Amino acid sequence: MRTSTKGSMVVGLYRYRKEYLFVMPAFLVLFGIMIYPIFYGFYLSFYDTLLGFDIKKFVGFGNYIEVLKLPSFWKIFAQSIYWTALTVIVDTVLGLAVAVFMSKNTIWATWIKKIVLIPWVCSSVVIALTWTWIYHGTFGVLSDLILKVGLIKQMDQILWLGDPRLSLTSVTLVNIWKGFPFGAIMLYAAIEGISQELYEAARVDGCNAWQSFWHVTIPGIRNTLIVCILFGVVWTFNYFDLI
Repeated sequence: MRTSTKGSMVVGLYRYRKEYLFVMPAFLVLFGIMIYPIFYGFYLSFYDTLLGFDIKKFVGFGNYIEVLKLPSFWKIFAQSIYWTALTVIVDTVLGLAVAVFMSKNTIWATWIKKIVLIPWVCSSVVIALTWTWIYHGTFGVLSDLILKVGLIKQMDQILWLGDPRLSLTSVTLVNIWKGFPFGAIMLYAAIEGISQELYEAARVDGCNAWQSFWHVTIPGIRNTLIVCILFGVVWTFNYFDLI
């Protein structure tokens, strides 16, 4: 019996070792392009050095202290918090609303399912160039629409990307437009996984649409919602391509 048990353990370890060998190439690529640069950048942060030169002087936390003393650092940090918070909050709410809409059996929900991923799959360069023209103060589509509605005069010019009061919010709105489809698809899949019996039980108990949403849908998608928020915070706070 002991020999049999040891033999099965050896076979199991050998099988797992083969699986590790299969994923090893992918892990090496991941380590080379992501993990190693992160740790090497953290290592360089403790040195006074120039990119491309081997001369390094250890300064400890001197670089961090110098950055924290910069007056512009706290302004940039506040803008990053604004950029991240506004994007994640609106993305989550809008994505959830679209996910609930797509879960309805309507012709409009079918069309939304087909086009909702278009902003997500477009590259940042394409989106940035497109919205740069949309935001153009003189020739942009957005300014032209506002002019036709009568909110501005012919001689007025709204500098969506040139006015410090509007530029960050303008770019944030584009980022929201690009990012909400991810949450919408994830939350839609989570909603589809909720048993319809729970909604039927809620209706039998006298719950209206809002009560069913709050007491059945939200608990059913809570974990997916948390994952979407966490991903949104991490991706948005480190995202600079669009800007």
